[in-house]
This record gives sequence, structure tokens and C-alpha cells, in this order.
Amino acid sequence: MAGGRQGLATATVVLSKARPALRAAGESCAAATEALIAAVRPGAPLREGYAAAAREFGDRPGTARILALRGGGALRLARSSEVPAEPGTVLGVHLAVEVPDGGAVELAETVLVTASGAEPLAKTPLRLVELY
Repeated sequence: MAGGRQGLATATVVLSKARPALRAAGESCAAATEALIAAVRPGAPLREGYAAAAREFGDRPGTARILALRGGGALRLARSSEVPAEPGTVLGVHLAVEVPDGGAVELAETVLVTASGAEPLAKTPLRLVELY
């Protein structure tokens, strides 16, 4: 990315037909990622993004991280963060959902906070990618 900022982009790829538990984890991770990104709005505290992801995870063992990206570094922002999203801020979001019989699905995206919300920059596929 320009301006000395780094970015996040992660998708989980499976090189065969995914088993049902892996597909379900992928769907949960995608829904949580989309919900987190949608909750990042100017003036809204970042804890709202964490809360949106947690609602989508439901009973699944999932984790979410929001990172402030600046000057080649990343600062993790706490779940309780009252820091509001501000236009012009670049954030990394990273989510993971564990698969009950082993492994995990991970998705990450870089977003730019604009006056109307969070705009994905990396255009990471927000789904489990199956290549077979």
C-alpha cells in the first residue's frame, strides 16, 4: 500500500473438496468478517466491530483482531476499545474459526475507514476457497 502503510490479506484455501465441518467454519468466518467490517463506521467505537463478529461466531470457537496499520507497523486494538473509527484510518481485520476436528479457517482484510464506512482494499475472498 502507498504511504508507508502495510496491509492484511488472508484467505484459507483447501486443495480438495472441503468436509462439512470445514465448510461450516468457513461460512461462520466469512459472516463474522463481513459483520465486523460493516460495523466499522465513522464515530463508532471499534468494540462494536468485535461485538458484531462475536454475534456471528455464536457458539463456534472464533477469534477477531482489529489492528491499526500505520508506517509499516501494526497496533492491536483491544475488544473493549472505545477508540472511534475515523475517516482516513487504515485497519487490518483478522478473523479465525477453529474446525472441531482440527485446523482453522482464517480470513483477513485491509479496510480504509471512509465517511460512509469501511472500504475493503485488499479484496480478499471472504470465503473458504476450494481448489480441486
